[in-house]
Amino acid sequence: MSISYVSFLHLGDVHYPDLISRSPLVDHKDKGLSTATVGAVSSTRVADIARGVSRVLKEEQNLVAVVITGDLTTKGDVPGYKECVTFLHSALQLSDEKYWQHRRLLVVPGNHDINRSAIVAGQPLQDKFRPLSQAWLDVCGSDRTLTVGVPTPTDLPPLGTDNPSIRFLPLNTCYLCGEYRAFPDRIRNEVRRIVDEVKSTVSTDAFEKMLSEQIDCPAVAREHVEAIEQHIQESDPNSVSVVFGHHPLFAQPMPRIDGYNEMLNAGFVRETILETRKNVVYLHGHIHQDPLLTVNSPMRGAHRIIHVSAPALEDGFNLIRIYFSSETGQPLGMELVQHRFGDHLGLVRQEPIKLRLIEQTELWNEIDQPWVDYVLSKLTSPQNVLRFNELLRGVPPALKVNEDQTAQTNSLVDALIILELLEIVKIVNRDKAPKVWQCQRKII
Repeated sequence: MSISYVSFLHLGDVHYPDLISRSPLVDHKDKGLSTATVGAVSSTRVADIARGVSRVLKEEQNLVAVVITGDLTTKGDVPGYKECVTFLHSALQLSDEKYWQHRRLLVVPGNHDINRSAIVAGQPLQDKFRPLSQAWLDVCGSDRTLTVGVPTPTDLPPLGTDNPSIRFLPLNTCYLCGEYRAFPDRIRNEVRRIVDEVKSTVSTDAFEKMLSEQIDCPAVAREHVEAIEQHIQESDPNSVSVVFGHHPLFAQPMPRIDGYNEMLNAGFVRETILETRKNVVYLHGHIHQDPLLTVNSPMRGAHRIIHVSAPALEDGFNLIRIYFSSETGQPLGMELVQHRFGDHLGLVRQEPIKLRLIEQTELWNEIDQPWVDYVLSKLTSPQNVLRFNELLRGVPPALKVNEDQTAQTNSLVDALIILELLEIVKIVNRDKAPKVWQCQRKII
């Protein structure tokens, strides 16, 4: 058996132009030096992020998409939103066909992207997103990157090719954000009156913060949820559905003291996805934290939602790989590689986190038994640590038949990845090239 994978980037809240106002990454003791001098010898988080993303775009040959889960700007700053699109156009090298001929940038709105002061009472709910679509059109020549209406699937690579595919499904969780009509009839007029009074007594920033976070109604339109359900149900049996929205489907781990902050129908969205009885990856931002959760319902089988949060972009981003069986096309597992700023203030690629997408018994049916048997014969206990090259040099003659050195290397890599997904083997230096891997049996 051989394994292939498809990967994509997940970027969280950008909050541009606030992002570029962050202090440089420098231990600034001598305050006598000019700002220009400090800037000339130091880096910034935004520069490190841009370099990190560019490096992944260059190195990940199987990368098919970059997903951004909203809040490109802050407090409804429309010019700031357009500046962010310009920044992304440069940082992601969107004009470079070498990187983007077979890739897509996929974006949904966040609650901070909405200019609440421009919302007109009674206007169609979708109208408040027009300035955002226009920004993409002005900068990139197309507004299809941003989805605010009924979601349509993006299959990458396109279905019908020989490659495994991921079905990306955007979800606008900000459909009711900024809308007074979302409040109950009995209090709507009173809320509007109080808000209008407050508006004249506080700064514009304080007012926008209050509306975007403390008095808000994030929710998904029912027809959008139904469309997501249909697209998941109709997806290719061997594809993996990745749904992405700004708000989480669960409350964040740290208590958040903000009224009307959680998505009103998050539970409905969550249960609808579980009802499809398929494994689904859900990506979000908003909380500026990065918990990783899995949830399933015993009444709906073993399938589950893998709930992945990205931190604010200033703190890093996620690379996600989905592994497939090259023979059967069956999705086998998922790998989350977190790129985060470490204590030394540099961007660090963390040890990958692995999750199975099928049950252990099914995964055993997918393995190349001779290669797995060979690895297990060498890694007999947690104390027995072997380098990858040691395992490769010890490959028995029977496994070398009709396989050159490259094929043997690939077969050994595949066997180790399978055993890792089965939680039998641990690989140290997993984020590095296979030749420096250190492999050992896990304690079960």
